[in-house]
Amino acid sequence: MIRGGANVFAVSVGMGHSDLTMTRRYARIAEADLRQAQDIASPTDRILRRQSR
Repeated sequence: MIRGGANVFAVSVGMGHSDLTMTRRYARIAEADLRQAQDIASPTDRILRRQSR
């Protein structure tokens, strides 16, 4: 859900977490996924890679 853009607080309540500790772990994983996707598919990065060849 977090990867899809859901509110972290809504996910926390929906999963039955008593606090945000576990939800934060999921959020960190989602952030890492976003960074990886950015590294792979960024149009800007592709342009810069082409120019450096």
